[in-house]
Amino acid sequence: MGGARYIVGYATDERGFLLTHKVMTDDDILSVHQVEYFLGLIEAMGWRVEERKPVLYVRDEDVKSTSLMLSLLGIEDSQLVVGINPGAPYGSAKRWPVERFAKIGDWASQRWNSKVVLFDSLSEREIGDRVSNDMHMNPVNLCGKTTLGQAMALIKRCNLFLTNDSGLVHVAAAFNIALVAIFGPTNHITTGPVSRNVRIVIGTALIAARA
Repeated sequence: MGGARYIVGYATDERGFLLTHKVMTDDDILSVHQVEYFLGLIEAMGWRVEERKPVLYVRDEDVKSTSLMLSLLGIEDSQLVVGINPGAPYGSAKRWPVERFAKIGDWASQRWNSKVVLFDSLSEREIGDRVSNDMHMNPVNLCGKTTLGQAMALIKRCNLFLTNDSGLVHVAAAFNIALVAIFGPTNHITTGPVSRNVRIVIGTALIAARA
Protein backbone atom coordinates (compact mmCIF):
# COMPACT_ATOMS: atom_id res chain seq x y z
CA MET A 1 0.00 0.00 0.00
CA GLY A 2 2.98 2.28 0.58
CA GLY A 3 4.18 1.79 -2.97
CA ALA A 4 7.51 0.24 -1.97
CA ARG A 5 9.29 -1.26 -4.96
CA TYR A 6 11.14 -3.86 -2.89
CA ILE A 7 9.73 -5.60 0.16
CA VAL A 8 12.43 -7.95 1.38
CA GLY A 9 12.09 -10.31 4.31
CA TYR A 10 12.40 -13.82 5.62
CA ALA A 11 9.46 -15.94 4.54
CA THR A 12 8.38 -16.81 8.09
CA ASP A 13 5.38 -16.11 10.30
CA GLU A 14 2.90 -16.26 7.42
CA ARG A 15 4.20 -13.04 5.85
CA GLY A 16 5.50 -14.45 2.59
CA PHE A 17 2.58 -13.09 0.58
CA LEU A 18 3.52 -9.54 1.62
CA LEU A 19 7.04 -9.79 0.21
CA THR A 20 8.30 -9.04 -3.27
CA HIS A 21 11.57 -10.84 -2.43
CA LYS A 22 11.35 -13.84 -0.11
CA VAL A 23 14.45 -15.05 1.75
CA MET A 24 14.28 -18.59 3.10
CA THR A 25 15.56 -19.44 6.56
CA ASP A 26 17.46 -22.42 7.93
CA ASP A 27 18.73 -23.50 11.34
CA ASP A 28 22.02 -21.65 10.84
CA ILE A 29 20.49 -18.21 10.20
CA LEU A 30 18.11 -18.63 13.13
CA SER A 31 21.02 -19.21 15.53
CA VAL A 32 23.23 -16.24 14.61
CA HIS A 33 23.29 -12.79 16.13
CA GLN A 34 20.49 -10.43 15.14
CA VAL A 35 23.00 -8.22 13.33
CA GLU A 36 23.94 -11.10 11.04
CA TYR A 37 20.28 -12.12 10.76
CA PHE A 38 19.24 -8.80 9.29
CA LEU A 39 22.39 -8.31 7.23
CA GLY A 40 21.49 -11.64 5.67
CA LEU A 41 18.55 -9.89 4.01
CA ILE A 42 20.88 -7.37 2.42
CA GLU A 43 23.25 -10.03 1.15
CA ALA A 44 20.38 -12.17 -0.14
CA MET A 45 19.58 -9.30 -2.52
CA GLY A 46 23.15 -9.32 -3.82
CA TRP A 47 24.02 -6.03 -2.13
CA ARG A 48 27.41 -5.58 -0.47
CA VAL A 49 27.74 -5.03 3.26
CA GLU A 50 30.74 -2.81 4.02
CA GLU A 51 30.44 -2.69 7.83
CA ARG A 52 29.13 -5.54 9.97
CA LYS A 53 29.39 -3.85 13.35
CA PRO A 54 26.90 -1.21 14.56
CA VAL A 55 28.23 2.34 14.34
CA LEU A 56 26.75 5.42 16.02
CA TYR A 57 27.49 9.11 15.61
CA VAL A 58 27.01 11.89 18.16
CA ARG A 59 25.91 15.37 17.14
CA ASP A 60 28.32 18.21 17.86
CA GLU A 61 25.72 20.08 19.90
CA ASP A 62 25.27 17.06 22.18
CA VAL A 63 29.02 16.77 22.69
CA LYS A 64 29.25 20.46 23.59
CA SER A 65 26.27 20.41 25.96
CA THR A 66 27.47 17.32 27.80
CA SER A 67 31.03 18.65 28.04
CA LEU A 68 29.65 21.77 29.69
CA MET A 69 27.42 19.63 31.92
CA LEU A 70 30.37 17.55 33.14
CA SER A 71 32.52 20.65 33.66
CA LEU A 72 29.84 22.25 35.83
CA LEU A 73 29.72 19.02 37.83
CA GLY A 74 33.45 19.24 38.45
CA ILE A 75 34.44 16.37 36.13
CA GLU A 76 37.63 17.19 34.26
CA ASP A 77 38.51 15.86 30.81
CA SER A 78 41.31 13.75 32.29
CA GLN A 79 39.19 12.13 35.02
CA LEU A 80 38.20 8.49 34.69
CA VAL A 81 34.43 8.14 34.33
CA VAL A 82 32.46 4.96 35.08
CA GLY A 83 28.91 4.83 33.74
CA ILE A 84 26.27 2.65 35.40
CA ASN A 85 22.87 1.84 33.92
CA PRO A 86 20.89 -0.08 36.57
CA GLY A 87 17.52 -0.21 34.82
CA ALA A 88 16.20 -2.53 32.13
CA PRO A 89 12.89 -2.98 30.31
CA TYR A 90 10.39 -5.77 30.97
CA GLY A 91 10.67 -5.93 34.75
CA SER A 92 13.04 -7.20 37.38
CA ALA A 93 14.03 -10.41 35.58
CA LYS A 94 16.57 -8.42 33.55
CA ARG A 95 17.82 -6.23 36.42
CA TRP A 96 20.80 -6.89 38.65
CA PRO A 97 20.04 -5.92 42.28
CA VAL A 98 20.35 -2.21 43.02
CA GLU A 99 22.61 -2.72 46.02
CA ARG A 100 25.18 -4.53 43.88
CA PHE A 101 25.40 -1.67 41.41
CA ALA A 102 25.92 0.65 44.38
CA LYS A 103 28.76 -1.51 45.71
CA ILE A 104 30.46 -1.60 42.31
CA GLY A 105 30.09 2.18 42.05
CA ASP A 106 31.71 2.75 45.45
CA TRP A 107 34.45 0.25 44.64
CA ALA A 108 35.28 1.98 41.34
CA SER A 109 35.29 5.40 43.01
CA GLN A 110 37.62 4.31 45.80
CA ARG A 111 39.96 2.06 43.79
CA TRP A 112 40.37 4.24 40.70
CA ASN A 113 39.39 7.69 42.00
CA SER A 114 36.80 7.67 39.24
CA LYS A 115 33.54 9.58 38.98
CA VAL A 116 30.44 7.42 38.68
CA VAL A 117 27.65 8.64 36.42
CA LEU A 118 24.23 6.99 36.64
CA PHE A 119 22.13 6.58 33.49
CA ASP A 120 18.49 5.62 33.08
CA SER A 121 15.25 6.71 31.49
CA LEU A 122 12.71 8.96 33.16
CA SER A 123 10.37 5.99 33.65
CA GLU A 124 13.06 4.14 35.61
CA ARG A 125 14.50 7.12 37.43
CA GLU A 126 13.51 5.61 40.77
CA ILE A 127 15.98 2.76 40.22
CA GLY A 128 18.82 5.22 39.63
CA ASP A 129 17.78 7.18 42.71
CA ARG A 130 18.00 4.03 44.80
CA VAL A 131 21.51 3.28 43.54
CA SER A 132 22.53 6.87 44.28
CA ASN A 133 21.09 6.68 47.81
CA ASP A 134 22.85 3.37 48.49
CA MET A 135 26.26 4.69 47.42
CA HIS A 136 28.66 6.42 49.78
CA MET A 137 30.83 8.12 47.16
CA ASN A 138 28.35 10.69 45.77
CA PRO A 139 27.72 9.70 42.14
CA VAL A 140 26.37 11.99 39.44
CA ASN A 141 22.77 10.94 38.98
CA LEU A 142 21.59 11.88 35.48
CA CYS A 143 18.70 9.39 35.30
CA GLY A 144 15.88 10.96 33.33
CA LYS A 145 17.76 14.25 33.01
CA THR A 146 19.22 13.98 29.51
CA THR A 147 18.03 13.59 25.97
CA LEU A 148 18.96 10.41 24.13
CA GLY A 149 21.58 12.34 22.17
CA GLN A 150 23.13 13.67 25.38
CA ALA A 151 23.09 10.21 26.93
CA MET A 152 24.95 8.88 23.89
CA ALA A 153 27.57 11.63 24.17
CA LEU A 154 28.00 10.93 27.88
CA ILE A 155 28.35 7.19 27.32
CA LYS A 156 31.01 7.84 24.67
CA ARG A 157 32.90 9.87 27.30
CA CYS A 158 32.89 6.95 29.78
CA ASN A 159 36.00 4.86 30.29
CA LEU A 160 33.93 1.92 31.53
CA PHE A 161 30.21 1.19 31.29
CA LEU A 162 28.34 -1.29 33.50
CA THR A 163 24.80 -2.11 32.46
CA ASN A 164 21.94 -4.56 32.45
CA ASP A 165 20.59 -5.92 29.18
CA SER A 166 19.03 -2.74 27.82
CA GLY A 167 19.19 -0.40 24.84
CA LEU A 168 22.16 1.49 26.26
CA VAL A 169 24.30 -1.66 26.24
CA HIS A 170 24.26 -1.47 22.44
CA VAL A 171 25.09 2.24 22.47
CA ALA A 172 28.19 1.55 24.57
CA ALA A 173 29.15 -1.36 22.32
CA ALA A 174 28.87 0.80 19.20
CA PHE A 175 31.34 3.26 20.73
CA ASN A 176 33.68 0.35 21.56
CA ILE A 177 34.30 1.48 25.13
CA ALA A 178 35.12 -1.00 27.90
CA LEU A 179 31.79 -2.64 28.70
CA VAL A 180 30.41 -5.10 31.26
CA ALA A 181 26.93 -6.35 30.35
CA ILE A 182 24.79 -8.35 32.76
CA PHE A 183 22.37 -10.75 31.10
CA GLY A 184 19.52 -12.65 32.72
CA PRO A 185 16.96 -14.67 30.74
CA THR A 186 17.70 -13.12 27.32
CA ASN A 187 19.82 -15.02 24.80
CA HIS A 188 23.12 -13.13 24.77
CA ILE A 189 24.34 -15.10 21.76
CA THR A 190 21.71 -13.63 19.42
CA THR A 191 21.02 -10.26 21.07
CA GLY A 192 24.17 -9.37 23.03
CA PRO A 193 26.32 -6.29 22.39
CA VAL A 194 28.65 -6.48 19.39
CA SER A 195 32.04 -5.24 20.55
CA ARG A 196 35.64 -6.35 21.05
CA ASN A 197 35.67 -4.71 24.49
CA VAL A 198 32.68 -6.39 26.13
CA ARG A 199 32.58 -8.89 28.97
CA ILE A 200 29.21 -10.55 29.53
CA VAL A 201 28.08 -11.79 32.94
CA ILE A 202 25.60 -14.62 32.42
CA GLY A 203 22.38 -14.80 34.38
CA THR A 204 22.74 -17.53 37.00
CA ALA A 205 23.63 -15.04 39.71
CA LEU A 206 20.97 -12.64 38.46
CA ILE A 207 18.28 -15.31 38.38
CA ALA A 208 19.27 -16.59 41.83
CA ALA A 209 19.05 -13.08 43.23
CA ARG A 210 15.49 -12.81 41.95
CA ALA A 211 14.33 -16.31 42.94
